[in-house]
Amino acid sequence: MIEKEDIGMLRRFGDRDTFAVEVGDFDGGLRVVDLWAGGRRLTVKDNFAYVPQFCLSMRHTIEDVRGGAVPSCPYPGHSPEENFRLLFMGDEEFREKHWFMHWGPTTDNLTPYAYLQDGELVLVIRFWGEETDDVVVARIAPDQFVATVEAAADLLERESPRSERRGRGAGRFPGVREAAQPPSAVNGRRPRRAGVG
Repeated sequence: MIEKEDIGMLRRFGDRDTFAVEVGDFDGGLRVVDLWAGGRRLTVKDNFAYVPQFCLSMRHTIEDVRGGAVPSCPYPGHSPEENFRLLFMGDEEFREKHWFMHWGPTTDNLTPYAYLQDGELVLVIRFWGEETDDVVVARIAPDQFVATVEAAADLLERESPRSERRGRGAGRFPGVREAAQPPSAVNGRRPRRAGVG
């Protein structure tokens, strides 16, 4: 059972203290979407989502979690914060296995990693560009994370303007699948494409 809360035009899926997606109004061709983890709002820089790309990216993350593509804890015996630091400073190829939630501009301000530990999905996230070691940590059951993201994606797709509705799967929006996957990281951060942001 997914926790859903309606607050005016805002619909919340999940729990802010673990992981939540809040869907707001349309603004032009974009939709207001806020992400929360560990009691912190993640979408502090950009909470406007282009729904087709955003939902496709969400569904790729769902597939990764369901399909067992999320690796186990990279550094057992260390805290989540220390796992983040070791990943961030470590080998690029190893680090990329832990990249998570590549959902376009709404998550471009984040350096997010994830791993499985003791049956939970552990999210360790730092706001990109901040000169701080402050890491957001959230623990959630993988099936609860999937249910939360899937319910939000279903709503977003259901309420999209007819011109933006498409069938699910790769090829729906040429080039989006590749952009949603982690390219080579530079200093722990996905490189920005020229002319973007």
